[in-house]
Amino acid sequence: MTDSILKQAVEKDAIFLPEEVLHDANLTASSKLIFGFVFTISSEKGYSNITNKGLGTLFNLTPAYVSQRISELRKAGYIKTEIIYKKGSTGIAGRHIYPTLLEV
Repeated sequence: MTDSILKQAVEKDAIFLPEEVLHDANLTASSKLIFGFVFTISSEKGYSNITNKGLGTLFNLTPAYVSQRISELRKAGYIKTEIIYKKGSTGIAGRHIYPTLLEV
């Protein structure tokens, strides 16, 4: 996990979880926790670029399990994801996660 993402989370000193997500019986507790973290750190830029590995390290989950939770959140419509490609290449440079509840 990058130091800047961890710093953002520490500076927030809390995770904000919208009531709509909290009460969604179709989401796992891990999905809600991941969404809360992503939602909180996305408040400034409108997105987060944290990796599955970074989220896994933070919450003691495997990257594969985090990937399943990200897919669950995307299918439920709570997030959109965008793959960022390396310039002039098909190689992946990263990913942006956009919480849709931040959209106006």
